[in-house]
Amino acid sequence: MTIIKKLSKFFSMVALVIAGALLPLAPAFATSGTLTSKSVTLSNSEPSTQSNYTFSFTTGSSATLNVIDFQYATTPSGGITVPTGLVLTSATLSTTTGIGTGWSLASTSGGELSITNATPQVVGGSTAVTVAFQTITNPQIGGASGCTEANSNANTGTCFARVATYTGTTTLVDSGSASYELVSPTTASVTVDPALTMVLAGLASGTVTSGGTLTATSTYNTLPFGNITANQSALAGQSVTVTTNALSGYTVSMAMTTGMTGTSGKVLQPFEANSASWATPVAWTAPTGSNLTTPGSTTASFIGANTSDTRVSGWSSPTGKWAPVDSTYNTVDESTAPDNGTTVNITYQVETDVYQPADTYTGTLQYNAVATY
Repeated sequence: MTIIKKLSKFFSMVALVIAGALLPLAPAFATSGTLTSKSVTLSNSEPSTQSNYTFSFTTGSSATLNVIDFQYATTPSGGITVPTGLVLTSATLSTTTGIGTGWSLASTSGGELSITNATPQVVGGSTAVTVAFQTITNPQIGGASGCTEANSNANTGTCFARVATYTGTTTLVDSGSASYELVSPTTASVTVDPALTMVLAGLASGTVTSGGTLTATSTYNTLPFGNITANQSALAGQSVTVTTNALSGYTVSMAMTTGMTGTSGKVLQPFEANSASWATPVAWTAPTGSNLTTPGSTTASFIGANTSDTRVSGWSSPTGKWAPVDSTYNTVDESTAPDNGTTVNITYQVETDVYQPADTYTGTLQYNAVATY
C-alpha cells in the first residue's frame, strides 16, 4: 500500500508540472506613469484674448522622450471636446526646461500642441519640466463647448489641458491633466472731483519782491499804501497761492474794478509810461504830467503792478518791471498743468507828482481764478 501511495503522489506532481507547462503565457502590458505637480499658467486669463501658456509638471518615469503632447479640452478625461474659441494656429514654442534641447513645435491642429525632438532626450524620473508657448488665443467662457462656467454670470470658466510624454510616437510614458481658469476682466472706475483753491495773503513791509522792497504792510483784503508826498512812491503787495488738479492748469487775473478815487472825484491813473503793457512791462518811471483824467504818459499819477510769476507771458524776467493796473483783467499768475501750491507775489506801486490833488484815494482790486480741466 505504501509503494502504491507514493507512486500515486509522484504521478500527480508530474501531471501538475506538465499541466502548468502547457498553460499559455500571459502577455506583459506596459503601464504609463503619472505626471505630478501639474499646472498651467496664463499670462492673460481674459477669455477670447491672446495669451502665453506655461505648462509645468514633474515626470513620473525615467525615459527617452521625443514627443510631448498638450491636448486642450473641456474635461480632464474621457472624450475630447476642444474649447470653443481656442486658436492655436499662431502658437510658437517659447522655452523648455528639464527635457534637454532641440525641441520644436510640430503640430497645432485638433486643439493640440505637439512638440517633437529629432534627437530623443533622456529625462529622469521626478524631473521638473516647464514648456512655454506664446500667442495662443484663449477659449470663450460658457456656450455649447466653452470653458465650464462657475456660475450664471459667465465671468469665470474652467478648461483643461491633458499632457502626455512619449518614446517614439506611440509608446506612452507619463500622462496627466491640469485645469486652468479664464476670468472676465473686472472694470474699476473712480471719479476724481475737480479741485481749485486760491489763497490770498498779505505781505509785510520790508519784504523784497521782484517789484522791489515793500514800504507798507498789507493783508489778504487790504492794500494800505499809507501817506505819500509828491514824487514819492509806495509799494505794497499780496501773495497768491493756487492749488488745483486741473489738467490744463489755471489762470489768475486781476483788475481794478473801481478806480482809486478821491473825494474830489479825481482818479489815480494806470501806469502807462513808455507804452507799458502786460505783454511788455517796463521799468518804473515817475509821473511828470498834469493830466488828471485821461490815462497816458502825461498823467500826474501812476498805479502799476508787478508779478513774480515767470510763467506769465512777457514776464520771463520780472525784476523791476511794471504794467498798468486798470479795469482790464490781466493775468498775474498761471500754470498750464496741475499745481500743488505755487506762491506768486503781486506787487503794487503808486506815485504822484505835484499836480495830483492832496486827498485820500480809495479803489477796489478784484482777482479772478479760472481752472481748465
